[in-house]
Amino acid sequence: MLLKFSGDEEQRKAYGLSGLGVLAIVIAFLLPVLLAQIELRRELNTERIVFIENFHLVTYLVLLLVAIAAYLFTGKREVRIVQYQDCLVAKLLYWPLITFLLLVLSYASFY
Repeated sequence: MLLKFSGDEEQRKAYGLSGLGVLAIVIAFLLPVLLAQIELRRELNTERIVFIENFHLVTYLVLLLVAIAAYLFTGKREVRIVQYQDCLVAKLLYWPLITFLLLVLSYASFY
């Protein structure tokens, strides 16, 4: 799935970047993750959150942040940090943020 942020109207139409399009993509990714977590909880049968569920929690957070960034990017109000270089800040922070969150959750789980 390619989600291309662009200020050019022709590229937006070519890649289907709209508020509802991004919402559809996020829901399409959210549903399998949610079902996987439900199945995992059923198999483990614990009351606590186990370590492997941290990956689901990070995925939920990342999907929420992507949806917010896309909403702000396609919205009527221009948010300078989001609009800068076609959402460059969000693109640069994507993998470092995921890695940092997983590192923090791993540290909190094991120490």
